[in-house]
Amino acid sequence: DSLWRVAPKQEVALMYLGDPKSEPRGVNVVNIPPIWTEKRAHLSDIEYILMCRPGLVKDLFKRGYDEVLFVGCDILFFDRLDIFDRHPLADVVVTPHFTKPLEEERKERWAYLTGQINSDFVLWRNFPEVVAFLDWQEKRMIETNCLNSPKDGAFFDQVWLNYLPSFVNNVHWLRESVYNLAWFNIDQRAPFNVKKDEYGKYIPFIDQTPVKVLQMSGYDENKSANLDIA
Repeated sequence: DSLWRVAPKQEVALMYLGDPKSEPRGVNVVNIPPIWTEKRAHLSDIEYILMCRPGLVKDLFKRGYDEVLFVGCDILFFDRLDIFDRHPLADVVVTPHFTKPLEEERKERWAYLTGQINSDFVLWRNFPEVVAFLDWQEKRMIETNCLNSPKDGAFFDQVWLNYLPSFVNNVHWLRESVYNLAWFNIDQRAPFNVKKDEYGKYIPFIDQTPVKVLQMSGYDENKSANLDIA
C-alpha cells in the first residue's frame, strides 16, 4: 500500500506464491517457471521466494519493460520516489546499507559476510550486461539452494550482488540516507526524528528530509528495545 501512495502512476507486478484462485486483483501476477517449482519442496519459504527474484525481473523485461524497480516485501515508503527520473545513464541503481566507516567490529563483519548492497531495493534496466548478471545470479542461487550461511559466504540473494559492480559497467550507488533507513544503520542516519504529517500519520525524518525508503528486515516489534544483528 505504501508504494501506491508514493508512486500511484507506476505499474506494479507481484510474484505471488499462494493459491492461484486467490490471486490479488489490480496487479500483474508473474507466474513461477518450472525450473523454480522443481526446487520448492527442498527450500524454506524465504529461500524459495528469494531464489525467484532474478527470474521475476527478467520476466518483466521480456514483457517489454525497460526498467524494473525491485522492491522487497519488507520495504515501507513515506515520500515520493524520484529514482526513475534520476541517473538515466545508470544500468543499475543500488543502495548501500552503510555509507560511512563502521565503528563496531561486529557490524563490520556482518556487513562483510552478508553484503553491502540492499537486495530489497534495486532499480534494474534492460541491458545485455544486466540480463547476463541476472542469468548468472539465478544459476548460482539454484545450484546453492539460495543458502543462508554467512560464515560460509552465502546470504540468500544479497551476497551475489557484491559482484554487480564488477560485472556491469554503469552501476550507480545511491548513497542518500533517506533511501535506505534500517534499524541496523540508524546510527549513521543522524539526526533522526519522527513527525506527524498533515494527515496525522507519523513520518520518519533524517535531518529535515522525509525518509523515502524504510527497510523493516529483521525487525521484531516485540524486541525493539534490544535489536540484535546476530
